[in-house]
Amino acid sequence: MALPVAALLFVTAARGDLLEDPGFELATGGGQASNSAWVLDVNFPDGVTGAANFQEAPWAARTGDVGLWFRAFEGNQNPGVDPPAAAKIFQDFGAGGVLLESVSLDLNPLSPNDGSWNMYMVSGRAPAGTQTVRAFAEMIGGVDALLNPQSAFLDDMDMTVSGGIYTLTAWHKVEIHYTSDATLIGIEFLGVPEPACGDAVVDPGEECDDGNTVAGDGCSALCEIEVCLGSPVTGCVVAANASLAVVEKKPGDEKLKATLKGFDSETTQGDFGDPVGGTTVYSVCIYDSGGILAAELAVDRAGTLCGPKSKDCWKAKKTKGYTYKDKDASADGMKKIATTSGAAGKGKVTFQAANKSKKSQSDLPTGIAAALSGSGEARLQVATSDARCFEAVLGTVKKNDGVQFKAKAP
Repeated sequence: MALPVAALLFVTAARGDLLEDPGFELATGGGQASNSAWVLDVNFPDGVTGAANFQEAPWAARTGDVGLWFRAFEGNQNPGVDPPAAAKIFQDFGAGGVLLESVSLDLNPLSPNDGSWNMYMVSGRAPAGTQTVRAFAEMIGGVDALLNPQSAFLDDMDMTVSGGIYTLTAWHKVEIHYTSDATLIGIEFLGVPEPACGDAVVDPGEECDDGNTVAGDGCSALCEIEVCLGSPVTGCVVAANASLAVVEKKPGDEKLKATLKGFDSETTQGDFGDPVGGTTVYSVCIYDSGGILAAELAVDRAGTLCGPKSKDCWKAKKTKGYTYKDKDASADGMKKIATTSGAAGKGKVTFQAANKSKKSQSDLPTGIAAALSGSGEARLQVATSDARCFEAVLGTVKKNDGVQFKAKAP
């Protein structure tokens, strides 16, 4: 993904000695907050003004007219009780965005306390979505040793970019009695986060997003619709009573009908997802007695129109559940779905699917009865992409001859 124009200021030219910005002096001392280029962010946890600040220091510059004097003294704080005083100064190239990534280097363990200048650099690649590149220096928890000299300085801060990798270079000098918790230079990348699978928002390129990256719940770890897995999923709401009828005696006019009712736990409308205002996908999965998938149907019609008159496919049954109707049977032959919530022992899911040769309707998968031929039972699961699944094991087989399969539970 190409960076926005605002974040490409360094592509055509390096930014040399950021501290020499004409307005930098306006952000020095205690109390000033910003100027044309730099922003000063200080924290005075003990309420003592001047407990933390940055100060322009031309008398301590390595080159040029301006150097940066770190001052972030603990002041009157209570060690171990109050958070450390801190001061951060930063300059943005670009505008807007939230923090995407940050890279920094702590100079404390690197700089000798000998009053000499040493050069350091930190680099980072701008992630996709970057709008702003921020150069910063930060001092956290400086201690007033009540001895002189006790200072630290920065100078000659330069920013360059090559191949999308930004590098901040700075010179740092530490005098003998200076100590702090951390002295940082770094780069922050701000912008618009890339769409992510698992954020409960169906972004372009995603078929579903149920707020997690767990496979086996109807929406895969890659946010692709899982119609049915190779074996039954676990954790479904169990129906006490169920029936399944597959009739394929006449090619081109196959029929499938099923009912699940009397759920073992209380159900609410939310347990069926939201195919009206949301993105819920329904999957019907039928397994044989060995747990092998015999048939799968998917209804991905949330918020869409169905039938020759273009009516809403899904409608809410007040606060009880939902109904689905499609006279064209265009989603794997599904014509009707009805869901109803209720107390434990109540609740119901029914559906009907069919092919109709006279209407050129042929989307219902065929060969289901043949796939169940010889099976002593069938497991029926109705799963939603972003809510619960419902199931029953139909162990009482009434018809099983390869073109018909009829069973019920109990």
